Amino acid sequence: MSRERTLAIGITLSLLGFIIWIINANATGPEAYEEMYWAFAGSLTALTGIVTIIVSLSWHRKIEDFDSNETVKTISIPAPVLFNEDA
Repeated sequence: MSRERTLAIGITLSLLGFIIWIINANATGPEAYEEMYWAFAGSLTALTGIVTIIVSLSWHRKIEDFDSNETVKTISIPAPVLFNEDA
């Protein structure tokens, strides 16, 4: 997975988690425990998004340096094995 895609997923997760948390954070009344579960799930989703963003920003890009003067290792291919069906 590329760095840009991981960053986009992290941002999406954190925004979705914050939206879920904001919607359910101010619940009151006898049935508020259900909204508390949703608020907790939203906060965990936002935390997962934030961790994903941090990990994607800390990735080091792999720099591939192709040097045309570099000696190329050749692979020797053995001679084919002949099979004689007449014998």
